[in-house]
Amino acid sequence: MKREIVKAFQGIPAIKDNNITLYRSLPTNKMESLGPFVFVDYFITQGIKGIGDTPHPHAGIEVISYLFQGESVHKDSLGNTDTLTDGDAQFIKAGKGIIHKETPKRARKGLQLWTSLPPEQKFDDAEYFSFKAAKIPSFKINENEVKVVAGEVNGHEGILPTSRPTILAHIHFVNDKKIVLQVSNQWELGVYIINGKALVAEKGPLNIGDLVVLSNGNDLELQAHGDFPVDVVLLGGEKIDYPLIFDGPFVMDRQENINKAHQNYQTGKMGSLEGVPF
Repeated sequence: MKREIVKAFQGIPAIKDNNITLYRSLPTNKMESLGPFVFVDYFITQGIKGIGDTPHPHAGIEVISYLFQGESVHKDSLGNTDTLTDGDAQFIKAGKGIIHKETPKRARKGLQLWTSLPPEQKFDDAEYFSFKAAKIPSFKINENEVKVVAGEVNGHEGILPTSRPTILAHIHFVNDKKIVLQVSNQWELGVYIINGKALVAEKGPLNIGDLVVLSNGNDLELQAHGDFPVDVVLLGGEKIDYPLIFDGPFVMDRQENINKAHQNYQTGKMGSLEGVPF
Protein backbone atom coordinates (compact mmCIF):
# COMPACT_ATOMS: atom_id res chain seq x y z
CA MET A 1 0.00 0.00 0.00
CA LYS A 2 1.35 3.42 -0.99
CA ARG A 3 1.57 6.31 1.43
CA GLU A 4 -0.25 9.52 0.44
CA ILE A 5 -0.16 13.10 1.74
CA VAL A 6 -2.81 13.76 4.41
CA LYS A 7 -1.56 17.11 5.79
CA ALA A 8 0.73 19.80 4.41
CA PHE A 9 2.40 22.75 6.13
CA GLN A 10 3.91 25.56 4.07
CA GLY A 11 7.50 26.44 4.87
CA ILE A 12 7.67 30.07 5.97
CA PRO A 13 10.90 31.28 7.63
CA ALA A 14 10.53 31.92 11.36
CA ILE A 15 13.75 33.96 11.19
CA LYS A 16 15.16 35.64 8.11
CA ASP A 17 17.87 38.29 8.15
CA ASN A 18 21.30 38.88 6.64
CA ASN A 19 22.85 36.20 8.85
CA ILE A 20 20.31 33.38 9.27
CA THR A 21 17.24 31.82 7.70
CA LEU A 22 15.37 29.39 9.93
CA TYR A 23 12.33 27.28 9.08
CA ARG A 24 10.50 25.99 12.18
CA SER A 25 7.97 23.31 11.24
CA LEU A 26 7.21 21.73 14.63
CA PRO A 27 5.52 22.35 16.94
CA THR A 28 2.66 24.33 15.35
CA ASN A 29 -0.83 25.25 16.52
CA LYS A 30 -2.12 22.50 14.20
CA MET A 31 0.32 19.74 15.09
CA GLU A 32 2.63 19.27 18.09
CA SER A 33 4.37 16.03 17.12
CA LEU A 34 5.22 13.73 14.21
CA GLY A 35 6.13 10.26 15.39
CA PRO A 36 8.45 10.99 18.34
CA PHE A 37 9.54 14.37 16.89
CA VAL A 38 8.35 17.44 18.78
CA PHE A 39 10.66 20.09 17.29
CA VAL A 40 11.91 20.50 13.72
CA ASP A 41 14.21 23.37 12.68
CA TYR A 42 16.09 23.77 9.41
CA PHE A 43 18.66 26.58 9.48
CA ILE A 44 20.94 28.28 6.97
CA THR A 45 23.57 30.64 8.38
CA GLN A 46 25.80 33.00 6.38
CA GLY A 47 28.42 33.64 9.07
CA ILE A 48 29.71 32.27 12.37
CA LYS A 49 26.87 33.53 14.53
CA GLY A 50 23.89 31.26 14.99
CA ILE A 51 21.28 29.67 17.21
CA GLY A 52 22.67 27.56 20.05
CA ASP A 53 25.98 29.42 20.36
CA THR A 54 25.44 30.36 24.01
CA PRO A 55 25.14 27.84 26.91
CA HIS A 56 21.59 26.51 27.30
CA PRO A 57 19.89 23.51 28.98
CA HIS A 58 17.71 20.66 27.73
CA ALA A 59 15.69 18.04 29.63
CA GLY A 60 13.11 15.37 28.83
CA ILE A 61 14.15 15.04 25.18
CA GLU A 62 16.66 13.66 22.72
CA VAL A 63 18.42 16.35 20.66
CA ILE A 64 19.45 15.34 17.14
CA SER A 65 21.66 17.60 15.03
CA TYR A 66 22.43 16.78 11.41
CA LEU A 67 24.84 19.10 9.62
CA PHE A 68 24.53 19.21 5.84
CA GLN A 69 27.33 21.76 5.47
CA GLY A 70 29.54 23.75 7.81
CA GLU A 71 31.45 23.29 11.03
CA SER A 72 30.74 23.78 14.72
CA VAL A 73 32.37 22.90 18.04
CA HIS A 74 30.20 21.22 20.67
CA LYS A 75 30.80 21.61 24.41
CA ASP A 76 28.61 20.18 27.20
CA SER A 77 28.29 19.81 30.96
CA LEU A 78 29.21 16.10 30.77
CA GLY A 79 32.72 17.24 29.86
CA ASN A 80 32.50 16.50 26.12
CA THR A 81 34.03 18.61 23.38
CA ASP A 82 33.53 17.63 19.76
CA THR A 83 33.68 19.07 16.24
CA LEU A 84 30.94 18.47 13.67
CA THR A 85 31.50 19.02 9.95
CA ASP A 86 29.75 18.26 6.63
CA GLY A 87 27.37 15.29 6.92
CA ASP A 88 28.01 14.54 10.61
CA ALA A 89 25.23 13.70 13.09
CA GLN A 90 25.02 14.40 16.81
CA PHE A 91 22.77 12.75 19.38
CA ILE A 92 22.15 13.97 22.93
CA LYS A 93 19.93 12.08 25.34
CA ALA A 94 19.18 15.04 27.60
CA GLY A 95 17.22 13.03 30.19
CA LYS A 96 17.23 14.78 33.56
CA GLY A 97 19.30 17.62 32.14
CA ILE A 98 22.36 18.76 30.22
CA ILE A 99 23.85 22.15 29.35
CA HIS A 100 25.61 22.63 26.03
CA LYS A 101 26.60 25.14 23.36
CA GLU A 102 27.52 24.93 19.69
CA THR A 103 30.19 27.38 18.48
CA PRO A 104 30.03 27.85 14.68
CA LYS A 105 33.35 27.92 12.82
CA ARG A 106 31.93 28.61 9.35
CA ALA A 107 28.59 29.06 7.60
CA ARG A 108 26.20 26.16 8.21
CA LYS A 109 23.15 24.37 6.84
CA GLY A 110 21.57 21.85 9.15
CA LEU A 111 18.72 20.34 11.08
CA GLN A 112 18.07 20.57 14.81
CA LEU A 113 15.44 18.06 15.91
CA TRP A 114 13.99 17.06 19.25
CA THR A 115 12.28 13.78 20.05
CA SER A 116 10.36 13.36 23.29
CA LEU A 117 11.73 10.79 25.69
CA PRO A 118 9.04 8.40 26.97
CA PRO A 119 7.77 9.27 30.47
CA GLU A 120 9.78 6.53 32.16
CA GLN A 121 13.03 7.93 30.69
CA LYS A 122 12.47 11.66 31.25
CA PHE A 123 14.92 11.68 34.17
CA ASP A 124 17.51 9.20 32.94
CA ASP A 125 21.16 10.25 33.03
CA ALA A 126 22.25 12.41 30.11
CA GLU A 127 24.38 10.90 27.33
CA TYR A 128 26.23 12.25 24.28
CA PHE A 129 27.13 10.58 20.95
CA SER A 130 28.39 11.82 17.58
CA PHE A 131 28.74 10.04 14.26
CA LYS A 132 30.96 11.07 11.37
CA ALA A 133 29.46 11.24 7.89
CA ALA A 134 31.38 8.19 6.67
CA LYS A 135 29.84 6.05 9.43
CA ILE A 136 26.22 6.86 8.54
CA PRO A 137 24.69 3.98 6.52
CA SER A 138 23.70 4.87 2.95
CA PHE A 139 22.52 3.29 -0.28
CA LYS A 140 21.53 4.42 -3.75
CA ILE A 141 18.33 4.14 -5.78
CA ASN A 142 18.57 5.21 -9.44
CA GLU A 143 21.82 7.06 -8.60
CA ASN A 144 20.12 9.09 -5.86
CA GLU A 145 21.59 8.65 -2.35
CA VAL A 146 19.65 7.76 0.79
CA LYS A 147 21.45 8.23 4.13
CA VAL A 148 19.73 6.39 6.98
CA VAL A 149 20.49 8.31 10.17
CA ALA A 150 17.95 6.50 12.37
CA GLY A 151 15.50 3.63 11.97
CA GLU A 152 15.11 1.22 9.05
CA VAL A 153 14.54 2.24 5.43
CA ASN A 154 14.61 -0.30 2.57
CA GLY A 155 16.22 -2.80 4.93
CA HIS A 156 19.08 -0.46 5.88
CA GLU A 157 19.47 0.30 9.60
CA GLY A 158 20.40 3.76 10.91
CA ILE A 159 22.99 4.56 13.54
CA LEU A 160 21.39 6.73 16.24
CA PRO A 161 20.67 5.03 19.61
CA THR A 162 17.15 6.46 19.99
CA SER A 163 14.96 5.42 22.93
CA ARG A 164 11.86 4.72 20.83
CA PRO A 165 11.51 3.68 17.17
CA THR A 166 12.59 6.74 15.17
CA ILE A 167 12.99 7.25 11.42
CA LEU A 168 15.37 9.88 10.03
CA ALA A 169 16.75 9.65 6.48
CA HIS A 170 18.30 12.20 4.12
CA ILE A 171 17.59 11.76 0.42
CA HIS A 172 19.95 13.56 -1.98
CA PHE A 173 18.67 13.72 -5.57
CA VAL A 174 21.03 14.21 -8.50
CA ASN A 175 18.38 13.43 -11.16
CA ASP A 176 14.61 13.29 -11.56
CA LYS A 177 14.27 9.50 -11.49
CA LYS A 178 11.55 8.31 -9.13
CA ILE A 179 12.55 6.41 -6.00
CA VAL A 180 10.44 4.23 -3.71
CA LEU A 181 11.22 4.07 0.00
CA GLN A 182 9.97 1.19 2.11
CA VAL A 183 9.25 1.84 5.78
CA SER A 184 7.13 -0.17 8.22
CA ASN A 185 3.43 0.66 8.02
CA GLN A 186 3.21 1.04 11.80
CA TRP A 187 5.20 4.31 11.96
CA GLU A 188 3.83 7.83 11.55
CA LEU A 189 5.87 9.53 8.83
CA GLY A 190 6.41 12.89 7.15
CA VAL A 191 8.62 14.42 4.47
CA TYR A 192 10.50 17.71 4.85
CA ILE A 193 11.92 19.66 1.88
CA ILE A 194 15.26 21.29 2.62
CA ASN A 195 16.67 22.13 -0.80
CA GLY A 196 15.03 22.57 -4.19
CA LYS A 197 11.63 21.14 -5.10
CA ALA A 198 10.21 17.63 -4.94
CA LEU A 199 7.16 15.53 -5.65
CA VAL A 200 5.89 13.45 -2.72
CA ALA A 201 3.46 10.62 -3.53
CA GLU A 202 3.19 12.22 -7.01
CA LYS A 203 1.89 15.49 -5.47
CA GLY A 204 3.55 18.89 -5.63
CA PRO A 205 6.00 20.26 -6.33
CA LEU A 206 6.75 21.05 -2.70
CA ASN A 207 9.25 23.77 -1.81
CA ILE A 208 11.99 24.38 0.75
CA GLY A 209 10.64 24.34 4.31
CA ASP A 210 7.44 22.46 3.39
CA LEU A 211 6.49 19.57 5.71
CA VAL A 212 3.91 16.93 4.77
CA VAL A 213 2.37 14.19 6.90
CA LEU A 214 1.70 10.84 5.24
CA SER A 215 -1.02 8.21 5.43
CA ASN A 216 -0.31 4.64 6.48
CA GLY A 217 1.44 2.38 4.00
CA ASN A 218 4.69 0.57 3.33
CA ASP A 219 5.85 2.37 0.16
CA LEU A 220 6.56 6.06 -0.46
CA GLU A 221 7.29 7.53 -3.89
CA LEU A 222 9.61 10.54 -4.10
CA GLN A 223 10.92 12.46 -7.11
CA ALA A 224 12.97 15.61 -7.57
CA HIS A 225 11.48 18.47 -9.58
CA GLY A 226 13.41 21.20 -11.34
CA ASP A 227 17.04 22.09 -10.75
CA PHE A 228 19.51 19.78 -8.98
CA PRO A 229 20.59 18.89 -6.41
CA VAL A 230 17.39 18.40 -4.38
CA ASP A 231 17.39 17.30 -0.74
CA VAL A 232 14.51 15.98 1.34
CA VAL A 233 14.27 14.39 4.76
CA LEU A 234 12.05 11.50 5.82
CA LEU A 235 11.19 11.62 9.52
CA GLY A 236 8.80 10.00 11.98
CA GLY A 237 8.47 6.82 13.99
CA GLU A 238 6.43 5.65 16.94
CA LYS A 239 3.58 8.05 17.62
CA ILE A 240 3.46 9.78 21.01
CA ASP A 241 0.59 8.48 23.17
CA TYR A 242 1.02 10.65 26.28
CA PRO A 243 0.52 14.36 27.09
CA LEU A 244 3.20 16.87 26.07
CA ILE A 245 4.07 20.00 28.01
CA PHE A 246 6.50 22.40 26.32
CA ASP A 247 8.44 24.91 28.39
CA GLY A 248 11.36 26.39 26.46
CA PRO A 249 14.11 23.75 26.24
CA PHE A 250 12.20 21.29 28.45
CA VAL A 251 9.51 18.86 27.20
CA MET A 252 7.73 16.76 29.80
CA ASP A 253 4.51 14.82 30.28
CA ARG A 254 3.45 16.47 33.56
CA GLN A 255 3.73 19.97 35.02
CA GLU A 256 5.47 18.66 38.14
CA ASN A 257 8.23 17.29 35.89
CA ILE A 258 8.61 20.70 34.22
CA ASN A 259 8.95 22.21 37.70
CA LYS A 260 11.54 19.58 38.64
CA ALA A 261 13.57 20.32 35.49
CA HIS A 262 13.62 24.03 36.31
CA GLN A 263 14.69 23.26 39.86
CA ASN A 264 17.48 20.97 38.65
CA TYR A 265 18.74 23.71 36.33
CA GLN A 266 18.53 26.49 38.89
CA THR A 267 20.30 24.45 41.60
CA GLY A 268 23.16 23.39 39.33
CA LYS A 269 22.20 19.72 39.05
CA MET A 270 22.59 19.90 35.25
CA GLY A 271 26.23 20.88 35.70
CA SER A 272 28.05 23.68 33.93
CA LEU A 273 30.51 24.33 31.12
CA GLU A 274 33.18 25.74 33.41
CA GLY A 275 36.42 23.84 33.12
CA VAL A 276 35.41 22.00 29.95
CA PRO A 277 38.19 22.66 27.40
CA PHE A 278 37.70 23.43 23.73
